[in-house]
Amino acid sequence: MNLPPNTEIIITNQSREVHDETMEIVKKHTDVIYYYKIFIRCLPHARNYGISKATGNIIT
Repeated sequence: MNLPPNTEIIITNQSREVHDETMEIVKKHTDVIYYYKIFIRCLPHARNYGISKATGNIIT
């Protein structure tokens, strides 16, 4: 991936399914992509969990 330095991509999955295409991308880029499976099905919880794992100052 051609990303700016110190970029991290955080994926929080709160669905029951794990898509193979997503996991293929995650496995190829373990240096910048962090994948978390959330077992509480609640979108705000998944979002807040991802934010809590971020190490940078800018979240989009």
